[in-house]
Amino acid sequence: MTVEERERRPETPAEADGTTGLLTAVGKMLRLLRERKGLTQKEFGRLVGYGPDAVSAMERGVRTVRPEVLEAEAVALHHYCSYAMHGLLQTEAHAHALFAKRRPFLSEEMIEKRVADRLGRQQVLGRWPAPIVSYVLEEL
Repeated sequence: MTVEERERRPETPAEADGTTGLLTAVGKMLRLLRERKGLTQKEFGRLVGYGPDAVSAMERGVRTVRPEVLEAEAVALHHYCSYAMHGLLQTEAHAHALFAKRRPFLSEEMIEKRVADRLGRQQVLGRWPAPIVSYVLEEL
């Protein structure tokens, strides 16, 4: 990229924090796995709750892949958190408190929906065969 191109467009967050390469690699892996299953972007998007444009953006590394896109089929889950309890380990009360304190404020209906969605993700921990799971929570 030339100096002129950098001056004309603002730096993306991924470029600013150096994660562009990581997002691109994750996107390529997502595309590889989707194609191995013989799914189009539209078909895959329908399965994970995204439109084909969003799937395309994830595969190009322009949009972050949300954990729930791959989580339900994961054979292993490993997380490191330095500041908060990971969503898969949160109780209903904990998740509700987090969403209730979020800014800008959410409606009670939206809080309940997000809590239900978060708790719904925990089904991955009870399926058979269960994924290998490890969590590290740094104590500050």
